[in-house]
This record gives sequence, structure tokens and C-alpha cells, in this order.
Amino acid sequence: MVRQETERAIREEIAYLNERRERSRRQRQRLDEQIASLDRQIKQLESVLPQQAASPSIERKRAPRRPGRRPTGYRLMGTHYSASTFKGILVSVCTTLHDLAPTDFRQVLTDESTRRYFSEDYRERESGGELRKPDSIGNSGIYVETNLNSDLARHLCKTAMGLVGLEDSDFVIETVER
Repeated sequence: MVRQETERAIREEIAYLNERRERSRRQRQRLDEQIASLDRQIKQLESVLPQQAASPSIERKRAPRRPGRRPTGYRLMGTHYSASTFKGILVSVCTTLHDLAPTDFRQVLTDESTRRYFSEDYRERESGGELRKPDSIGNSGIYVETNLNSDLARHLCKTAMGLVGLEDSDFVIETVER
């Protein structure tokens, strides 16, 4: 009798938490839409401003940067983290995921889509290691390849999140125009 009441109470708590999570997810989606709308409005207003012409006497020593976006941080499960590079985001997300679910996170070493980017060997490939530019994931004893483009870094973050039971919607990279 007590066990049935306990199970019923747990099921009610789970249902309540699922409803609360769904409300939060909807609220986050509304906020993301509002942010996207504000970004569009800002971009539209900025396009009206006159462009500053560079002085012809100044030579550029480097090739001009290609247009794009650079990261300023990310949100993981509603918490904001600062990061200025996609490498920093990848290492930070992996560290957070390992701290959250160490056993599940270790699947990155064996999962078909991630195992070539993670290793327990700290050495660079030139020294006999598996990775070209390994970086430590916290105190996990696992290293991640950081010689990656932004799309692959984002993909590895999302794949690792899936291995620990999180959804893509739990992760948002915040960027600004270059």
C-alpha cells in the first residue's frame, strides 16, 4: 500500500516536472524568436547607416576577413556561458556534459560519429597520439580534437549532448557579425 502511494507520488512529480519543462521550452522558443526578430531589426537599421570608407593611404597587410559570425558565448540548458571561439565552446560544453553525466559522456570514445574526435591519449598526432590538436576536457581524462571548423565543433557539441540525454534545443550558440 505504501509502495503504491510512493509510486503514485513519484509519477505525479514526474508529470509536474514534464509540464514545467514543456512550459519552459515554449517560453525559451518565444524568447529565441524575439531575439531573432530584434537581430533582424538591428541589421535592417544598421544597413541604413552610411558605410565608413577606409582611407586609401592605409595598406592592408592581411587579407580581408570573410563575412561571418563569431561566437560570444552559448546557452546550455538555460545557463549562459562566455566563449569567444568555437574551440572554447566545444571544450566548455564537453566539460559541462562530463560533469553532468560522466558515464554517459564517455560514450564519445566509442560512438561511431564521435570516436575519431575524442581520445584518452593526450599526445598530438606527430608524437604518436590519435588527435592533431588535442585539448583536455576538464578532469575527465578525455581529450577532444580542436583543429575543427565551426560547423563540426557545433555538430560534436550536439552529438555529445544527445549521448547524455539532452536535446538540440537545450543548446544555443550566441554570435555577432564580424
